[in-house]
Amino acid sequence: MYLTVSEAAARLGVSQETIRRWCRSGKIPCAISSRKEGYVLDESYINWRRVCPDYSETTGGRLRTLRKDRKLSVLTVSMAVSMDPNDLSAIERNRKRMSINVLKKLCRFYDVSADYILCLDVKEDTNEQEA
Repeated sequence: MYLTVSEAAARLGVSQETIRRWCRSGKIPCAISSRKEGYVLDESYINWRRVCPDYSETTGGRLRTLRKDRKLSVLTVSMAVSMDPNDLSAIERNRKRMSINVLKKLCRFYDVSADYILCLDVKEDTNEQEA
């Protein structure tokens, strides 16, 4: 399902001009509507932005933090999970979405849950037990 600029702005709590600026700059993926409504945005992406509003709390930000905390290079991680370093870098910069297979490999490599990487959980350790 797609949202108009006004609907996306209301969900994210920002102005319509901010949404348009993000679309023009490529900060968020969007398309031009064929019905002269302006930009349209993917609802699933807007819902994700509501969960992860700041860069440090984005999928890419979490991946970059995990890598840097372990003092690893993009090349080292990309080789460990069998992917192109440019693709990993683009994912860390939130310029590219990752596949489920890449997500699984990164979860195993960093020993974290998919929920943590996807900003659905604040806990990093997959071995923590709930009380």
